[in-house]
Formats: sequence, C-alpha cells, structure tokens
Amino acid sequence: MRSRIPRALRGLHVQLFLWAVLPVTFIIIGLAFTGVYAHQRAMRDFVAERDLTVAHLTARMVEDGLVHGVVGGDGSGLSTWMVALMGDRPEAATLIVVNGTGRALAHSDPAQVGADLEGEPAVAEALTRREGSVIAPDGEKGPTLVTFAPIGGTDWVVLIQEPVEGLVGPILR
Repeated sequence: MRSRIPRALRGLHVQLFLWAVLPVTFIIIGLAFTGVYAHQRAMRDFVAERDLTVAHLTARMVEDGLVHGVVGGDGSGLSTWMVALMGDRPEAATLIVVNGTGRALAHSDPAQVGADLEGEPAVAEALTRREGSVIAPDGEKGPTLVTFAPIGGTDWVVLIQEPVEGLVGPILR
C-alpha cells in the first residue's frame, strides 16, 4: 500500500524541520510577543505610579497655596502660580486642576482655563473616583493615560494626562 504523504515531505530534513524547528520557532515568536506586551504593561504601570506621585505632590502644593493665600478659594491665582510646576513636565503631558463641577481652574494650555471639562470621560472619572489612573480612549493623539489626585480641603482634583503612544511606542519602533 502506498503512503498518501507526498514524496517531498518524507525526507529526513523535511521531517526534522516540520517536527523540531518549526514548533520551536513558533514558541520563540510567541514568547517575544508576550515579552513586548508585558513590557508595555509594565511601562504603563510605572508611568501611572510616577504620575500619581506627581499629582499628589502638586495637590499638596496647591493646598499650601490655599493656606498661605497665594491661591483664592475660587481658584484665582492658581494658573499663574502653577506655571513653575508645569515647566519640568514633558511637553506631551498635560497638567490640569478642575473644581468639583469640572471647570478647569488651571491648565497647561492657558486657553483652556475656565473651560467646562466635565463632559470628558477622564474628568468625569476623576471627579467620581477622586484618586487613581485610567486610560481614556478619546485623546487627540489616541488613548491617554490619565492620573488624578484630590486636593485636600476642596472638591478640586489634579489631573495629569499623557498619550499612551508616547509610553509604549518607542519599544515598537
């Protein structure tokens, strides 16, 4: 009885390739993609933790400004006072302080000061949860990592936004 396997596939070299080399190659490719995904996730977590620390420090500085009268209870003076804080943040990051209704009291983009941001999903999440991190899918540059912390003694929240592409993109390039 003749074998149904074509003659070209019955050779020792072909069998070694099909049964040894090819599966090992697929396993190595799978591990590589798993490693890239794990690294992306670790970078997101690292940046979220770093930004949460910066948001807490910024919130404490705003609290001090309120206590010392540099910042008014309505947010007056906050925008000019925060210029120094925004100077060392990466250009891709946005620093925002919103009140309990979602109005921007301070913003990296001075044109946004006073704007109603409550409709933005990240701001709504920050006002609800008061502290933490989320990935907002609707940023101008794609998904955005948004980290937020409350300002003690007020209903204000500090938000730091960074495009996710800036966090995980370099490894894929």
